[in-house]
Amino acid sequence: MDQEKEKKVDVLLEEYQACHRNRNHYDSVRWTIGSIFIAISSAIFGVSLTKDVMDEPNIIMLLAVFSLVLIFVWYLFVQHVNPYVWQSIIRFHEIEKELREMRFDIRLHKSIYNVKQKMKGIYITCILLMAFIIVWLLRIALIWQNLPLYSQIVWFFLVGVGILSVYHFYTYARVDGGNKIRTILEEEEKTEMRMIEERIQRFEEEIKKMCKQENQDELKKVSEEFRNEIMERIKILRMDSKGT
Repeated sequence: MDQEKEKKVDVLLEEYQACHRNRNHYDSVRWTIGSIFIAISSAIFGVSLTKDVMDEPNIIMLLAVFSLVLIFVWYLFVQHVNPYVWQSIIRFHEIEKELREMRFDIRLHKSIYNVKQKMKGIYITCILLMAFIIVWLLRIALIWQNLPLYSQIVWFFLVGVGILSVYHFYTYARVDGGNKIRTILEEEEKTEMRMIEERIQRFEEEIKKMCKQENQDELKKVSEEFRNEIMERIKILRMDSKGT
């Protein structure tokens, strides 16, 4: 490995580690804050079921608003740090792609991305957000007739904002970030196929140089069979790695 290439590899690996630290930091902070806010919101819901508050619609409404506002504030913070987390993840794939093109077999995040999980983190988070909205919907439904009109309007607005927030979170994480990663991996597949084609072509050219002229037709047939078999095996391996 020449000095320039070695220096580039060192820089990429340093950035690779920095991306991990950045992702881990922001992911840890958002879930630390989330665990606190979720615990407080759950406790507030429990308070709304106590005997002293059971028949106080105004207090229950106030508790509901405060509980969902806490969840919404946490959601806003998640949206604030999401770009840092997603850019780190996207950069993981870009760096791994560059290193693989330099003949280094590094594929941690490519392998993670290709794992077919039954329940991804994005679904768990969306279910958690929707669970808070649904349980409060059911709780407010029990006292709906006793609520003044302005409280009903506020409640509809709050629920609407909550549902839109869940939809936005799901769409951004699943579509925007996911599409960028898929684009990187698809570009790499095209590059890999081109490199394989070039290697097979060089191999065929070298064999032709060593073969006699009268064996060229037979060699061409064998080379074509060899090429087709290699390509078919590559397709099978890719299908297996994607779980399809």
